[in-house]
Amino acid sequence: MRRKNSKPTRTPTGAIFQRVIKKIMIRLKKNIYLAGFMASGKTSVGRLLAQKLGLPFLDTDEKIESDLNLPITKIFKKHGEVFFRKQERLLLQKLRLSEPCVMSLGGGVILDPVNREILKKGDWIFLDPPFALLQKRLHGSQKRPLAQKKQNESAALYRSRWPFYNLAPYHLYCGSDSLDYIVNRIIRVLKI
Repeated sequence: MRRKNSKPTRTPTGAIFQRVIKKIMIRLKKNIYLAGFMASGKTSVGRLLAQKLGLPFLDTDEKIESDLNLPITKIFKKHGEVFFRKQERLLLQKLRLSEPCVMSLGGGVILDPVNREILKKGDWIFLDPPFALLQKRLHGSQKRPLAQKKQNESAALYRSRWPFYNLAPYHLYCGSDSLDYIVNRIIRVLKI
């Protein structure tokens, strides 16, 4: 009971919200996986989503680059795509049992059936901007080895992966929407 003239103690609403969300996620032990083609916004969306939820963020491509001390383009040149995909699988297997986090996945993670089984145990979201927007974002990219392909080859790669992306329980069409809008949609869709 509060005295008549005393001021109520206030905790910032945002801080309370973040603590509640973090407790729920830890209790559920679920990661949030963001999948999609190259340049679909997974890393940008993931960072902001993690910040809003008070969860750690991890980009699988960045983690593999850090672990191997090489950029992805050199990993592909030196060891090949098969080696890189194996590194993705090992990383997902290791992280599935760790503290819940928001994870931005490499564009090809979904090709491996073992990876897809891991993704099904979390909240797996397919970020799906229009292909024309992806092409615009990828134009001139030197960072992504598979972005070096000609436009028709990139379109074929996208079409070959789309059925696997579409297995995600959550499919989020996101064109030129703002990051805040996309993140808030994810929070609403996941009911968190």
